[in-house]
Amino acid sequence: MKPILQTISTAPESTLLIQTIHREQFSARWHYHPEYELVYIIKGSGTRFVGDHIDLFSSGDLVLLGPHLPHCWASADNAPTTDVSYVVIQFGSNCLSKAFMHLPDMQHATRFLQSSRRGYQITGKCYDNIKKYVLEIATAKGIKRLILLLQIMETLMSQATLTPLASEQYHMPMNDHQSDRMAMICNYLRDHLCEPITQPEIAKIAGMTSTSFSRFFKQITGKTFTTFLTTLRINEVCKQLREQTDRPITDIAFACGFDSLSTFNRQFQSIKKIPPRNYRTLGKSIDHG
Repeated sequence: MKPILQTISTAPESTLLIQTIHREQFSARWHYHPEYELVYIIKGSGTRFVGDHIDLFSSGDLVLLGPHLPHCWASADNAPTTDVSYVVIQFGSNCLSKAFMHLPDMQHATRFLQSSRRGYQITGKCYDNIKKYVLEIATAKGIKRLILLLQIMETLMSQATLTPLASEQYHMPMNDHQSDRMAMICNYLRDHLCEPITQPEIAKIAGMTSTSFSRFFKQITGKTFTTFLTTLRINEVCKQLREQTDRPITDIAFACGFDSLSTFNRQFQSIKKIPPRNYRTLGKSIDHG
């Protein structure tokens, strides 16, 4: 997917961009911008992409993103058209004055924001408080917005359980040719995820030799092609385990592109840290802890 540089325009009277968005589906547009971003999913589900991190999300997903970190929330291709809604809070490093951010009491906040370059999924005992602040800030005006933003930051720093998303080695593709090639690859994988896919096949589609493709893909994503494809398929299995609670796990695994039950079980355990049968039992608590 090609990350698009998004220019954020705030209202003249505000240093924050706060939107409550309602639409039929998530746009699946991979983009980045120099602002920090806090996203709260009110209603909807699908796949979340943050840098080289791929995972399912559902209503209640709460994520903080650092500057220049490519991301998107994508509805499943086979999902029925339905209403989705979410709150987006975007703010630049100049949201608060440099003099204010250099005060001794704000040094912790400065370091915290700098640490968010990989993105964080937010869970834990403070989740309900942050959710409340996010919904309040969506309708607040004037200085109340900045007060609520500071309350959110203070709560994140002191009480939140923060799970890093993108890997430490992740870096964004830096030229249009690489980005266009990744867009073609990812679109093909989405459309043919549950079909047999080999690396030589996808390399040919990308116009590369298998060796060149392997080197290119690892450089851009930080993952081997096999690991990337397996992660997408395991996430599709997880989605179906939730939605089709009576369907045999073996049927779901084979339908999602796995051709060996032992390989599937081993890879599911490696990625989700729990057997698929237990995952089904625990349901959504696996992803939202």
